Amino acid sequence: MTVNIEKIKQNLKNLIDLNNESYTPANSEIGIVYGYLSATDNHDNGVNLFGDILIEGLSLIGDIDNPAAPVVAWFLSGLVNSYNTSTPPNLLNPDITQIAARYVATYLQIDTDLTTILNDVNNNLDKEFTIPDNLNLPAPYNDKKTIKVRELSDINFPAKYSDDFNTLKDAFVVGFRNELVKQELPRTNNYSIGAVHIKYGTKYWLYIAQNPPGGDKINWTGGDWTITNIELQLQGRDVKVSGGSFEDFNKTAGSFNEQSGSLIVPIGKTDSSITYKKYYMLQGFSDGEWSGWNLGSTDFYNWLFKDDGFGNIIRPDSVGMREDIFRNWGITNGNLLPGSV
Repeated sequence: MTVNIEKIKQNLKNLIDLNNESYTPANSEIGIVYGYLSATDNHDNGVNLFGDILIEGLSLIGDIDNPAAPVVAWFLSGLVNSYNTSTPPNLLNPDITQIAARYVATYLQIDTDLTTILNDVNNNLDKEFTIPDNLNLPAPYNDKKTIKVRELSDINFPAKYSDDFNTLKDAFVVGFRNELVKQELPRTNNYSIGAVHIKYGTKYWLYIAQNPPGGDKINWTGGDWTITNIELQLQGRDVKVSGGSFEDFNKTAGSFNEQSGSLIVPIGKTDSSITYKKYYMLQGFSDGEWSGWNLGSTDFYNWLFKDDGFGNIIRPDSVGMREDIFRNWGITNGNLLPGSV
């Protein structure tokens, strides 16, 4: 099959530009993430796990509605994936002891490898990369297993500084940040998922609950709904509410849920009642009487959670969906949450 060598060269140059232009904003996110986590970048997560951070960024690129986007994601993720099976010496340097240092070493290695291919395209046309299983692309782009350099002849990649180029770059940075948070959140600040027994006038109230809208410290009312605000720990009893419809509950309960970085998990429902459990992401939580555990800051929760806990996105630029973070990001006790109806 005839290939367009000049188009391949231009696409490789555009990939080099994308790698270079993404570095500074993505690297800045490292400091921002550790700032919100009140932690220090003082460990290296290694070739494989750091590669997952880059691959998540490339997954978001591949999700963009642009014919070049999945090809960019396939090729760059394949290159990054190759470092797991044939690790360049530069990435085995024992002096790499931070995420930031791991990133600069990997960014430079990507630049070197793309430039090497660019400088000898004719002899690299059949160079093949295996696309990693954790590159999450929508159908029909999620079934491809390998990609060769010659396939870069089939499409035009966005040029540096174009709107399409910037869209790809921005998507990568968001994915980079999100996967970094997913890896580091369980490792820092001793966050755990817990439910608490809210008692009027006790430290439980002072540390956990905030004044419910439309009610006093014991009962919250919203529309036709009344919630008796008594909640127990992870193995505690259910809370029942009754009123209009399940949809009405979702609409009105979000503001209460939003107050303190919590997650309401409906575990049973009828046309007129809901049984739910409510959980918080707490620092230093342990089951039993209060022992000094506390909530994170409002700024932290606002940065972390896109939604109000009911699927309504209220901060689209934040990191992730609340239920996904509670259940699937490796936070202690997240695996104990009941299923949601």
